[in-house]
Amino acid sequence: MYSQNDEERHILAHFDGRMGRLLDIGAYDGRTFSNTCRLIELGWSAVLVEPSPSVFPRLADLHGANAQVTLVQAAVGEHNGFERFFDSGGDAVSTLDPTHKQKWEQWAQVSFNEVQVPAVTVDDLFAAHGFDFDFINLDVEGTNWRIFRQMRFDLMPMLKLVCVEHDGWIAGMLDQLRPLGFARIACNAENLIAGR
Repeated sequence: MYSQNDEERHILAHFDGRMGRLLDIGAYDGRTFSNTCRLIELGWSAVLVEPSPSVFPRLADLHGANAQVTLVQAAVGEHNGFERFFDSGGDAVSTLDPTHKQKWEQWAQVSFNEVQVPAVTVDDLFAAHGFDFDFINLDVEGTNWRIFRQMRFDLMPMLKLVCVEHDGWIAGMLDQLRPLGFARIACNAENLIAGR
């Protein structure tokens, strides 16, 4: 399995062999700790979003030749254009969030390079790629809650499963999803999985 903490087992069980389309925001290299790689291997179509100039080439090497996969090299941020990005040089903790950067510098002595990366808003990401996703995975290191709150899940009738790095915002995320028929399927120290 590719996922970090058994998330893949829950995801595969939920879809039970059904095919679909997924969105992965913060796809990293496409394989390491991935909650979507196995679905793509099984034939799912995908939109994979990753801003890090350190890891995007590995994502492109893995999935670039797959006609069913669209790669987006951009951060999902507050504005379209360019945003300041703290790149950890291949570690899985690159971020737009200065607080997240400081935490990893102090806790694990991770080094970051400040770079400018292309950025797109949540609204424009969906405007460009549609709302017809069966599965959304969100893992953006420090800004998950900010992005999650902007997502128009009410415009996604096909959406059956969400996996999000919760950063402690489990209750708020479930409060946003429950009125749309979602229920908690699994939760660990990193990720919340909710489905309908």
